[in-house]
Amino acid sequence: LTLSRLYLLCGVCRFTFSEQSLLGADGVLPIPAYMNRLRTHFKLQPGQTRVDSFLAVPTLFWFVPEVHTDTALQVISNTGLVISIGVLLQGSANMFIMATLWFLYHSIVNVGQRWYAFGWESQLLETGFLAIWLVPVFSIQLLPVNTPHLACVSTVTAGLSSE
Repeated sequence: LTLSRLYLLCGVCRFTFSEQSLLGADGVLPIPAYMNRLRTHFKLQPGQTRVDSFLAVPTLFWFVPEVHTDTALQVISNTGLVISIGVLLQGSANMFIMATLWFLYHSIVNVGQRWYAFGWESQLLETGFLAIWLVPVFSIQLLPVNTPHLACVSTVTAGLSSE
């Protein structure tokens, strides 16, 4: 529930105050120019997407024509806002909802360049990814307060013990 508030707050702040002016086609660091540099780096023709380039930089903007990046930015942001509001009102979510929120935000962070290179962006993505494993897979219901998912606890424990 708190994580959906964070997604909502990030979405509202980014969309309302800065997203178009920073990343839009006429922005300071426009997404179309960045995607063209990525296509050049991966040696792709305009409009072509390879699996390895998507895996290296996972973002929905690989599939968006250059002339529609501003619209896609608005659609991705608004979709995240609507889903976050739904989670907030429902008070619960499932794995698919949380994964969708995470991927939408990850899509914007990956093309955000230096505007999205701060520590809190990575921290929100890490926390969001962890939250995917803490909610039920299919059902949309609240978990009891003291029951984190065993797979999540095992993964975190294994990660901490390997360092």
